[in-house]
Amino acid sequence: MDSYRYEDTNQTVKRSTEPHTTGFYRLSLKWGGEGTILYGRTEYDYAEGIWLFFSPNQVMAFSGVAHWTGYAILVHPQFLEQHPLARRIRQYPFFGYAVYEALHVNEREKATLIDLFEKFHQEYHHPEAVFSADILISYIELMLGYADRYYQRQFQTREVVSNSTLSRFEHLMNDFFAKRQYQQLGQPKVEYFAQALNLSPSYLSDLLKEHTGKTTLTHIHDRLIEEAKLLLLSQNHSVSEVAYDLGFEYPQYFSRFFKNKTSYSPSDFQKAGKSVRV
Repeated sequence: MDSYRYEDTNQTVKRSTEPHTTGFYRLSLKWGGEGTILYGRTEYDYAEGIWLFFSPNQVMAFSGVAHWTGYAILVHPQFLEQHPLARRIRQYPFFGYAVYEALHVNEREKATLIDLFEKFHQEYHHPEAVFSADILISYIELMLGYADRYYQRQFQTREVVSNSTLSRFEHLMNDFFAKRQYQQLGQPKVEYFAQALNLSPSYLSDLLKEHTGKTTLTHIHDRLIEEAKLLLLSQNHSVSEVAYDLGFEYPQYFSRFFKNKTSYSPSDFQKAGKSVRV
């Protein structure tokens, strides 16, 4: 996790990056300055006072960024793993590609957000380096609540671009795991999502690879690992129960899959999670 003010960073050099991904959720409130941000293949439009949201493993790029004022908060999913927000945060549509513009805030909304971001920043940078995860998460939840409200207002006053195949895939993925469809359908398969989108499996994977740098199967595996971690840490389930819950036919298949993706066995990860210090 990190929290910083843009004006505290180097403002004299224009910064640009090639398309890349990070492992963090990012909440960014900015105003003034110059430059553009690409999220997926969409270039955000700008106005005085905008709020940007990025989720882990999504493609972004910066071009000519300089002289920004505002705040940025970076949150690793592990910070939320033992909190209900770990699941809820994925349901907010503004973290995905489905929303094709930043959140534009008016002066009253901007003042509310500055107060929240500044309080979060001060709590995180407590002089004794002691902070409460519960307090920080409470601020994040409050911010997301305001974002939900403000986006609803914005949808009524600004044109919203139609969903792309990418955002439809994200919606299907979220729906599949939110409804725990793997318990009835078994392991999620590339063919399932391709058929739902009226695409061939190879075309869907090529499309996702072009936009996100990952194939359909990689997206599915990443999401399975996220769900597995949440179950291992947030409930008193055995490794076998988690394996069956996620649609694995045999626990040993799950254990092998989990260790291949994380370098930890499920039991070792579960034990470490009990004492992890965020």
